[in-house]
Amino acid sequence: LEPPENGNRLVTVRKAKDNTYVIVAGKLPVPYDSYTLVYLYDTTEGISSWNHLKDMLFLVGFVLSVLLALGLLLVLNRIFQPLTQISQTSRDIANGEYETRLPVSGQDELSEMAQSFNHMAEEIQRQMTELKDAADKKQQFVDNFAHELRTPLTAIYGYAEYMQKAVLSEDDRLSALNYIMSESRRLQTIASQLLTMASLQNNPIDWEEQKVASLFEAVNQTLYGRLAGKEIQIEFNIEVETIWGDAALLESLLINLIDNGIKACEKGGHIIVSAVTEEGRKVITVKDNGKGMTPEILTQITEPFYRGEKSRSRSDGGAGLGLAICKQIVLSHHAEMSFNSRPGEGTTAKITFTTS
Repeated sequence: LEPPENGNRLVTVRKAKDNTYVIVAGKLPVPYDSYTLVYLYDTTEGISSWNHLKDMLFLVGFVLSVLLALGLLLVLNRIFQPLTQISQTSRDIANGEYETRLPVSGQDELSEMAQSFNHMAEEIQRQMTELKDAADKKQQFVDNFAHELRTPLTAIYGYAEYMQKAVLSEDDRLSALNYIMSESRRLQTIASQLLTMASLQNNPIDWEEQKVASLFEAVNQTLYGRLAGKEIQIEFNIEVETIWGDAALLESLLINLIDNGIKACEKGGHIIVSAVTEEGRKVITVKDNGKGMTPEILTQITEPFYRGEKSRSRSDGGAGLGLAICKQIVLSHHAEMSFNSRPGEGTTAKITFTTS
């Protein structure tokens, strides 16, 4: 190891077997410039410690990286889990599971978003339920309408064919003609009632102030003939002088309700028609002591073509549209109609007017 002549030192690393040495050589200054100083340092232990430290640092760094990755994964999962739930819930709702809701916990922005999503889901469920109910009612209406038409049309066709092919006496011919006329009148009644319902749904009514006494008197005169021989008493109680609405429609409403009471009552029956004020609103009630109805019937009596006692309604010539028309009349007056009834105790129909 000869150091350079310019006085610089020479540094080198040498390996000997398993050891590593650092060698520093340099010439001494004058007057000892004929001498060279050589320093040898064994760095084997230091290099070994450094390698060990590097391994430890790598291991610690790896462990910390894994922990940080796991922590970041948990944080991201915490952040994105609600979004994943929203996505899954949206797919469930799209597949028809309208009752599915998001879990709500905490008061942060994600919880507010979950609450808003649930409100939206509830509104969707409500609207879908309404659409389904409307579709079911429409289908039921079509089925019932077809059934109501089939019965008289079958009878008319049958009697017409009978008259065409059979040799009939004058009495039999007149009997068949009378039956054809009767069933034709039933079809005419159904058509007229359906047109009335359509008109009530699409056209506004004529609002006028009506005197309740005059309204009740007109209804009483109309029903007088139907009470002949039935031994049924009708009582009118008036505590309200006037009411707003269409006179003809209000008469039709009361006549239909009272007529139902007449049909439900036996001889000696009693019907009370009252016009009163309840909680600041005008109310008309029609109460009878007739047969009454079950809760199952009450929930359906205002549906078109529904009849609680089908045999009795058919014998009376009804098609099950009377209370459906009553419902439309009440709705057109922005009023509310409810029924309270028990089998054997009679029925009370209540119309509550929201306008004075």
